[in-house]
Amino acid sequence: MVDLEKNKDAVEGAWLNKKGTIVAVKWNTATNENTKAEIIKTISTDHSIELTTLASTEAGNYASPFPITASGSRGKKWMN
Repeated sequence: MVDLEKNKDAVEGAWLNKKGTIVAVKWNTATNENTKAEIIKTISTDHSIELTTLASTEAGNYASPFPITASGSRGKKWMN
């Protein structure tokens, strides 16, 4: 989590569910897909964990434990 949040130019925030099995990332709007992929790859490698990016349609299934965005949608914005 700390390593995600160190990328202040790309990551607005990061959250972990209670079980510690799902990470939600709220990317800054200007963060491109290549940057997101590189950050995820680096953190996965550095910590020997598997992080998987979910499509927006999949993210909704995992969004309920995370805070509600300003627009009122729960989690979806953070996981795509």
